[in-house]
Amino acid sequence: MEEVDWRSKGIELFQLQPVPAWAQQTTETNGQEVWKRYVEYRTKFDAYCSKQKQAYHEKEYDDEDRGYLLDLWTKGMNANLDTHTNPKVCEFYGDPGTPDSSGEEGGEELGWEELLQSYLNMKKAGKNWVECSKQKQAHHEKEYDDEDRGYLLDLWTKGMKANIDTYKSKGLLKVEWQWTPMVDLAVWEDMDELRTGHYRSHVWSPYVIPVSTSAEAFFHCRACYSTIEFGTQWTYRILDFNEFSGSDSTTDIYDDGHTELCSNCYEDEERRVDTIDVSNLNICTVDQLRSTLYGSTSMASKEATCSDQWFLHLLFGSMGTVDPDLAMDLFRNSYGYAWQPDDKLREQFFADKVPVVREESEDDKPTAPKSVYDYCVYTSWLKHRVLEVSNTLGPIERYYKPPTAEYYGFPEDSDSSREEDGEELGWEELLQSHLNSKQQEGTTTRK
Repeated sequence: MEEVDWRSKGIELFQLQPVPAWAQQTTETNGQEVWKRYVEYRTKFDAYCSKQKQAYHEKEYDDEDRGYLLDLWTKGMNANLDTHTNPKVCEFYGDPGTPDSSGEEGGEELGWEELLQSYLNMKKAGKNWVECSKQKQAHHEKEYDDEDRGYLLDLWTKGMKANIDTYKSKGLLKVEWQWTPMVDLAVWEDMDELRTGHYRSHVWSPYVIPVSTSAEAFFHCRACYSTIEFGTQWTYRILDFNEFSGSDSTTDIYDDGHTELCSNCYEDEERRVDTIDVSNLNICTVDQLRSTLYGSTSMASKEATCSDQWFLHLLFGSMGTVDPDLAMDLFRNSYGYAWQPDDKLREQFFADKVPVVREESEDDKPTAPKSVYDYCVYTSWLKHRVLEVSNTLGPIERYYKPPTAEYYGFPEDSDSSREEDGEELGWEELLQSHLNSKQQEGTTTRK
């Protein structure tokens, strides 16, 4: 049996580019066993995500729709003919079966006579009981999980693709951004309002370097009677396939061990005070991630790939945050605090003729202001941190101020009582519960 060249297989499957001269990583340091673990893991994760996409784009409503009609039909039969207690009626009419509406002849839908005949044929074949039971279950116990997550995944990937295309067209991204997204959790407050979402993806090196960064984001926002549950968190984990065992690399998709990148939440849900933590969103973390994916943090590598600013935009985009202002999720739910210049600052900016990017600007280039109202712009806490870490703060963002007790309109030492529900979990408990369940699934799978 011919031995598989896993390195060549990985290069061919994932269209990996040669390692540039400025990269510190070398292909010679990674043996066939490392490449095997890389290829098996990435193939498995890609297949898992493709399955979720397919569940949304090629979803079948057939059983659900037919089940709804079947439900009305059987209820009417039961009421009018008393099919549960009259065996003679059952014998005469038979049990409702399933018209075989899955087929089309000659590319045209079957008429009612053909459908009836198809139904009778199926009934003669003895399939009606099985199909009837399946159909009822599809209607009464229908699962929207794949559909809901697929819908969120579809919006996310489209938004990310638009951003990547924009960065490439402007020369801000010069290499392929290889990433594999999936939505692990989607709970809806209403039809178009997300209550809880868990975004997961893997970002892969575009070069012949068998590494990956697992990136996740969790968002939760729920309005209660007098409080608001709110929490959002971004985490990451570097996957080095030199350290993975064979079983881990192929089954442990839900493996824990992520490090928090940044977060914001309402610890006191009644006072609704932003509790922002960006301590780990720093240049050391950025260098670590860049070195993993690109093999270098040199200026040459940044010129050949992308700057730190757009690297972070792409990284957060790979965790569901495709908003260019890093202020809202896909459904315009806020990530929390956003700073705006006060009247005094706006007057100062206008007097100094500080250039500003106006909403009607097509190229996002700063221009001369027309009035003080041009400076009525918001800067989210996350965008400010990205600009700060990448050393790209503009003349306006430099005046950013974090939220204080005065900002919320009450003394810093004021007392407040939090109304305990006793039934609903807070965002942190919900996240922990969700991660625990996934970890348990992974343990069960390995056994």
